[in-house]
Amino acid sequence: MLNSSQLEFIDRTLGRKLTNEEVTYLHGNHGPDIGFIDFDERPTENRKQLVLYTACTGVQIRHYLKQHRPEVFNEYQITHVIAHGLSLRSAEPGFKLHDIVPAMFKIADALIYNPVDAAHEGLSHVTILRSLKPECKTASFGGPHHGCWWLICPFFGEEPVWAYLDQGLTPDQIWGKVQDKSFDPLFKDRFTQQMAFMKGYQHATDVRLTEFISQNYKKCKLFFTFNHPSCHVLAFLTDECLGQMGFARLGQDHAVYQVAADEKMVGDVYPETDFEWQYYGLEYPQRWADRMGGLQFYRERIDEIHKKWLDKKK
Repeated sequence: MLNSSQLEFIDRTLGRKLTNEEVTYLHGNHGPDIGFIDFDERPTENRKQLVLYTACTGVQIRHYLKQHRPEVFNEYQITHVIAHGLSLRSAEPGFKLHDIVPAMFKIADALIYNPVDAAHEGLSHVTILRSLKPECKTASFGGPHHGCWWLICPFFGEEPVWAYLDQGLTPDQIWGKVQDKSFDPLFKDRFTQQMAFMKGYQHATDVRLTEFISQNYKKCKLFFTFNHPSCHVLAFLTDECLGQMGFARLGQDHAVYQVAADEKMVGDVYPETDFEWQYYGLEYPQRWADRMGGLQFYRERIDEIHKKWLDKKK
């Protein structure tokens, strides 16, 4: 639910009072879990406006700013326009882009964004950039995706299982290889492919992540799932964005060694196994081996991939 400070802020942004219908509408579309916009809970107190136009990473960015960049957090009112939430809403029958979304971009003093190529008019980052004030500071980074850090990664690292199925192995036989540790996760090929993929979609952004990954993957956990980066990755990306906008950079070492995961902020984590530690030579300890069902998680993925393999053979 929106509090009184948030409603007053929206009224000022629009230059008019919200109708009762609009208040009800925004109540149902506010917040990172269910909506397309997450308003700052603090009174504005004449702060400047920072808009985050990102996926769910915006939640972690705000948390990082609060914990590690008070000079930015205290200077700016922070509104998170949730890119994937907005895109999902745009596909709903009868959806119309609410006035508050374009209004938020028009008053922004700073914008951190993921490039968005959206079919729905008004959601593309190109359209949004044209609506900004001339003096608005901007910085962009590509949505971080990386799937080579686990034995098998759903959608983004299924190649080992497909290869074994093509060789004629059954799901039980593949699972047997996992259990006797003869399973080949194809980490070398997957790492090369993932880095090339990331370079491809980040070429048009202000901040690139590939070098940070290459230099630091042994030192700290970088991804919880293929599309959920860790606090270390988001600290680096945010720090670089702030540097792009004229703020001091704290540097890579701060992101790697001075930032720690808040357990309350961690959602899904693909289970860790000895395979990753043995191949990559990871220097940090295992913490998440039992998450999401532990090793059984991968048995289920093998069965799911087998079903897709059979469908493809039809």
